[in-house]
Amino acid sequence: MKIRCFCCGDDCIEVIMDIMKFDKFGVIDTEKNMFSNGIVGKISAGFGLIHDHNTFTLAICDSCLEQNKKRIINKKRYM
Repeated sequence: MKIRCFCCGDDCIEVIMDIMKFDKFGVIDTEKNMFSNGIVGKISAGFGLIHDHNTFTLAICDSCLEQNKKRIINKKRYM
């Protein structure tokens, strides 16, 4: 299964597991799946916004990350 990049719109991020894992709402579980060619993560809106307490799953491919690395906030290396 491939996931569409939020920036470029290409289906370039691939799930590299035999069985897809979903959360209790039927959304791809970003913590229990492994992905190649990009990052898949969840973001959630805080209190007082239009999308109050909603959670969204976003995917960004590696090439878009490289092109936009100066605009990415809080980029950290963990290893």
